[in-house]
Amino acid sequence: MNESQIALKGQNQLIGDWIRTKEEYSIAQTYSEKKLGQFDKSDMTILVELMAQWKVHIGITAETFDNELVFICQFLYDNFKHFTISDIRLAMNWAISGKLDLSYVSSKTLSSLYVSKALNLYEDEKRRIVNLISQQKDSYNRQKDLNSKLEISPLDKANQFKEHIVSVYQKYKEDSLLIDIGDLIYNWIRANKIINISNSDVEEAIKYAHNRYIDEVSNKSIRTPFKTPIDEVSKELRKKKFAREYILMKFFDKVDIINIIKVIREEQFK
Repeated sequence: MNESQIALKGQNQLIGDWIRTKEEYSIAQTYSEKKLGQFDKSDMTILVELMAQWKVHIGITAETFDNELVFICQFLYDNFKHFTISDIRLAMNWAISGKLDLSYVSSKTLSSLYVSKALNLYEDEKRRIVNLISQQKDSYNRQKDLNSKLEISPLDKANQFKEHIVSVYQKYKEDSLLIDIGDLIYNWIRANKIINISNSDVEEAIKYAHNRYIDEVSNKSIRTPFKTPIDEVSKELRKKKFAREYILMKFFDKVDIINIIKVIREEQFK
């Protein structure tokens, strides 16, 4: 990594401890790399080679002349200047794996039309993931602020926790997405005996966590060109996180946010 790349990485505001998956990290990392609009001749050679790989991956056996690939790369240079090589590679992998729906465009030949359709669909998905990362970053920073304000009173802590739990609750109700950074809410409901967790709840949570973990690992394996071994400790921690999220989702499904707010008291944060 040269000095300019190190500088870019240091300026990347999306990368941090709030990143939850390898896919999110791959997307965030694209903002640290050189864009097509900045490419020189040697960079374009790499892009041509990537297009040749794409052709092979989608099973095109007909001979493709080098200048045809160059024309496609020139099209990308002219119309997708804001993308990086990693963006193009991710779009290729997602198109091949079926994450991007390209059923309505022919893949019998590697054309500018086919590639641009893939990149446009990729950009939509990338935008969704970047928005998710931003939300996770905001939640992480809010939690960090809560932990760093040593002089804050128990009453202020309780009020800040109310705001936090309302935002998490509303987000879950809007799009079924629950992110409990640092297990803050889960630890609160357990510490204050807000919820009774039965054996059947535990069994359901374990089953949910197992299926969620298998799905995540399966998606990672087809969306990324490299497979990183996951040690048993990380695996169990991830499953435990999913199980706790399940318990919270069931809790939010049964209890109205107004009733939750009523049981948050100052003395719980001394």
